[in-house]
Amino acid sequence: PRLFTVETILTAVDDAGVGQNYPRAVKAAAACLAMFGVGLLFVTRGGLHWLELVDGYAANLTLFIVGVVECLAVGWVYGADRFAADTLEMAKAKLPKALLWNYKLVVPALLAVLTVQAFVSTATSKVHFPPYAVALGWCLALASALPIPLLAIRPLCCPLPYASEGLTSPRERAGLVGKLAASLHRLSRSLSFGASSRGASSAPAPSGLPPELSTERADVELAAAREVR
Repeated sequence: PRLFTVETILTAVDDAGVGQNYPRAVKAAAACLAMFGVGLLFVTRGGLHWLELVDGYAANLTLFIVGVVECLAVGWVYGADRFAADTLEMAKAKLPKALLWNYKLVVPALLAVLTVQAFVSTATSKVHFPPYAVALGWCLALASALPIPLLAIRPLCCPLPYASEGLTSPRERAGLVGKLAASLHRLSRSLSFGASSRGASSAPAPSGLPPELSTERADVELAAAREVR
């Protein structure tokens, strides 16, 4: 499990562009050393109290909140049909329609119930913490939960570079989008769509990609979504 934790941290650090001048082994060693230092708190005489504090506020409570937001983002904001089309394109696997409805309704509802239960359990814990410990616990919880609404409203207040082109950074423009366009171009040449899908591709192309690649991407998404349905 610790290996996956280190990989998760390194992936987030690399995506943020932090420490690009350092080798990956050095960043992995720094992450392990930091986790070792934090873990020393749990082997002290008050380690059980630290464990209860972190487990109640930073783990259980925020874990369910993040899960609810992820399901809502994938199922309703990004769209379950687009998610199914991406899965069909990348993994060649067709997702059942029942599974998509679980992502949209069932899983968020269950996680919402668990979020309320975790909040009640934390508030009525048998372990009585001093006020400063409770404040520290809420700071730990907000450290992972507060960035969600802040990053959600950021594009509304401070438009990101290349926002008009559907991109978020020059790095994505040069890397991920280019690879996506190339793969879609190759895929579209090997598939044969019906007249209906060709008619749907007459919509104006986004300004972030060449017109021929953008229309082909629309054809791929439309065909994949129809196969899922």
